[in-house]
Amino acid sequence: MKPINLDELFSQGLQVWMQEQQEQGTSALAMEAAVPDLYLEWLEAPNDALEGMSPTEWVDQLPDAQAKMQLLGDYLSQGIPVPDLLLESLADDADAGPLLQEWLESPPSDEALMMTINLLGEREEIPAEVYLGWVCRAQPGDEIAQAACEQLALRAEDFAQMVLERYANATPTGQIMLCDILRRCEPADEIYDILTDAFRVNPSPLLASYLGYYGDTRALDALHEAHAHVDDYIAYVEIAGAIEALGGTPRAQRTFDGDADYEALKDMP
Repeated sequence: MKPINLDELFSQGLQVWMQEQQEQGTSALAMEAAVPDLYLEWLEAPNDALEGMSPTEWVDQLPDAQAKMQLLGDYLSQGIPVPDLLLESLADDADAGPLLQEWLESPPSDEALMMTINLLGEREEIPAEVYLGWVCRAQPGDEIAQAACEQLALRAEDFAQMVLERYANATPTGQIMLCDILRRCEPADEIYDILTDAFRVNPSPLLASYLGYYGDTRALDALHEAHAHVDDYIAYVEIAGAIEALGGTPRAQRTFDGDADYEALKDMP
């Protein structure tokens, strides 16, 4: 079974429909509102390009998970947009799990690996050991590690102990990602210490927001100290937001003349 660009097929039919609607005087707003229902109807309608099958029937004819994975690989290797129908079918197929795990270990490409992470997430399968390994080795701009972190964060409490055990040996980028997981966990002194120490070393807007989210008011001292001395306007604003999220009131009132962000925003209402 060869990959077919279903997005392109729908777009072709949509263009014909829009032309007909314009000739009938239908407004652009009304056409836009009708597109979602039109797409659902198209999914179930026979299509000559699919040998008379509807798009749903065309995907449903795949006999097993292996065939679905083969077709997915063909889509990716040929640079054709992967149909949502195929991804949904894989996410729902109980037999696809082991095949996705194989791709996780030996992905055909980074795109395939990212898609595998997303599919496993849809199936609520999170191989924590593998994902934490990627996160702990992460370097700036590592999209794979970031995607793995996002999946781990969905069940942060389940993986809290594993994160704590690995935190000290993670890269600086990895530690920031691990903080994103820990901030979602139940209050604990060890987590508070990690989040606060990370912020003291790097008083960034991101880590400030993590402290605000975590909700431990003991972090106010660290936030106030950074708010009084940070030399970046965006960080100053984010730290103030974190202080307020913890029920405090920012003490420092400063200007940042010459800071590009400050100059761009200071006169805004």
